[in-house]
Amino acid sequence: DLRIVRPLRSGDRIRLTAEIVGVGRLRSGATQETLFTAVDDRGETVWRTLFTNLYLGVELVGDARPVGGEWARPLSNAHPGEPLIATSLVRPVDAHVYSECARIWNPIHTDLAAARRIGLDAPILHGTATLARGVSIALDLVGLERRDVARVAGRFRNPVALGSTITVRVLGRGRGEVWFDTLCADGSPAITDGLIAQA
Repeated sequence: DLRIVRPLRSGDRIRLTAEIVGVGRLRSGATQETLFTAVDDRGETVWRTLFTNLYLGVELVGDARPVGGEWARPLSNAHPGEPLIATSLVRPVDAHVYSECARIWNPIHTDLAAARRIGLDAPILHGTATLARGVSIALDLVGLERRDVARVAGRFRNPVALGSTITVRVLGRGRGEVWFDTLCADGSPAITDGLIAQA
């Protein structure tokens, strides 16, 4: 869940801090909520991100501490109708390009041996790359500009295979919000509960 306070500007120097703000338990493991806050040289917030990690097979000891308040997901007040749909080919090279541009160097996205060591058949696209592509396509489908986005949220569900085609569906729109999801080539969800909110 990303909240954008203002756009990045050329020459910005950003300081990023991380704070664990919540923990929880699911049948499959424990969750950890981390709040990332980016501030500029004047100490003003540029963006904040609440990120949930799931630790499979890990037991939470003690009480769950959920995150609520301003981070509670809004209920969709969009009017559902016939979804707007577009597809996008994920080229094998896209993971390399995203790794270098985003400076996210995790070898499971670009190295076959590393991917197979953790049980994958082949490298996969980064979750954040899938989200970014889904957001861009959803914005194009509804005719919104990137500069108008103040919030992006979603839940990662399944990995996207390189060389496959994803489908982005705009499921509803209303009150400055766009709701969308992204499907893998086999129809399984890659991203659910996708939300784009305007400033």
